[in-house]
Amino acid sequence: MSTAEVVNHMLYQLIIGLQQWRKVPATIPNDLRKAHLMLAKMRLSVSEEVPSDIPALIRFLLLPISDWKLDLTNVAFPQDAPLLIQHIGLSPEAMDFLQDYQSPFEAHQQEVYEIVKYCRDSDPPLADAYSRIRLFLVSPANAVITGVRLLYFARSVSDPELSKRILECYEPISDPLSDFRTCNRCGWTLSFHNHQWRCGVEDICGHIEARGEPKELENSTELVYRLKEGVHRYTLLPGLAEFQLANRFTKQGYQVEMYPDVDRYDLAVHKSNQAVYFDVKDYRNPYSLAAHFNKLDAAALEKYKKEHVYIVVPSYRKRGYRQYIRQVINALEPAIRKSIQIIDERAVLRIVGGIEQ
Repeated sequence: MSTAEVVNHMLYQLIIGLQQWRKVPATIPNDLRKAHLMLAKMRLSVSEEVPSDIPALIRFLLLPISDWKLDLTNVAFPQDAPLLIQHIGLSPEAMDFLQDYQSPFEAHQQEVYEIVKYCRDSDPPLADAYSRIRLFLVSPANAVITGVRLLYFARSVSDPELSKRILECYEPISDPLSDFRTCNRCGWTLSFHNHQWRCGVEDICGHIEARGEPKELENSTELVYRLKEGVHRYTLLPGLAEFQLANRFTKQGYQVEMYPDVDRYDLAVHKSNQAVYFDVKDYRNPYSLAAHFNKLDAAALEKYKKEHVYIVVPSYRKRGYRQYIRQVINALEPAIRKSIQIIDERAVLRIVGGIEQ
């Protein structure tokens, strides 16, 4: 393995170890212990001090990885970001890294990937069923849902395997409902950190619009479910940007198809006899988005090389990085940089309008 591969694997082990520890705080996971030893070995090889125990390791992981004094050449993690954020947990960059480093079946939104794969592999492909399920999952009204409503929708799909996979996108809320608030923008549960309510690790919704008074969950005698964290972050939140784009096109009189060909793209916009395709990519750090494309094989990249295919970055990403798209393009490998088109969300109407009838 190259040095970059070793560092990437060590980061992966650290992240999954931290995830496991969060679930079972009483036991330090073996993955975290192994990653600690890997980090210690790397630090010793460059004559740097080693975090001696787990508390020292946790303090170390709050530092940006650029401060780790390791060779980070070609490492697929933003060097200005830490793995951990104090009092919150895994950083958004760590979650993005894990999303791309793992196989789809292991990643944060494995439940959604399994739905995609099942619908694509069916003969004929279940395009209509997939669109219906995806639209259900990206609706804020379904981010928190009673068990009766969830089961009703799952059964309405009329395919036992798909019904099972829909249910696996959710988890029950076991704590008292009075302890929870819901996000006014996406509908998911908020958590209380540092005297304020936050929507997920990154609090994307809180940065996009004023929070206002969060909604209390209504008392219910029924069991209540919410989207799993990974489905919320990597399906629902980008889905809000996708819906916003679709609505803008519809208001302009265009015909819009969401998730065409079982999610080959996020949107297809039809103008006369021409179709334009958009794929929304929502990464906090521009380097993470570039790393995503740099690691794709030729087959996976092929769909982005076609004419009238655009990768769309939500406009709110520019709030953290003013030159977000420029930084993505600069970090792409030269051959990829020449063959794909990455644009800001605000440019989509201009692009469709500029295509000849």
